[in-house]
Amino acid sequence: MKQLEIRFLKNDFIINTTKPVAMSFHVCCSKPPFKSRIFLRNKEINYMPEVKFLGMCITENLSWQAHICSFCHSLSETFFIIKSVKNILSSHVLWNIYFTYFHSQFRYGIILCVCVCVWGGGQKKA
Repeated sequence: MKQLEIRFLKNDFIINTTKPVAMSFHVCCSKPPFKSRIFLRNKEINYMPEVKFLGMCITENLSWQAHICSFCHSLSETFFIIKSVKNILSSHVLWNIYFTYFHSQFRYGIILCVCVCVWGGGQKKA
């Protein structure tokens, strides 16, 4: 971590010490995994069981439940907007709203989802 801090300082990067969190990934452990203490600028970084990263909810056990709940809530809000204006706007404008909000949310994060599945988060071992 010290080397990372030095590299940031050399390249004039500013570290926001209030945002970093740590996560210990594991899949169904009988005992909690060991979590070493991590410090950034003499401040301890807390471990979180769930983090929102680039709009994706990632959990320490790589479960999709938190992301699906967040995703459904977001799509529900978008659906309400489209439903509210469907009698006011033309079908062309409604299609634009659909592709701008609804469809883009489906497509966003596909690469991250695939990576998590490939690296073992989405497949159960026999």
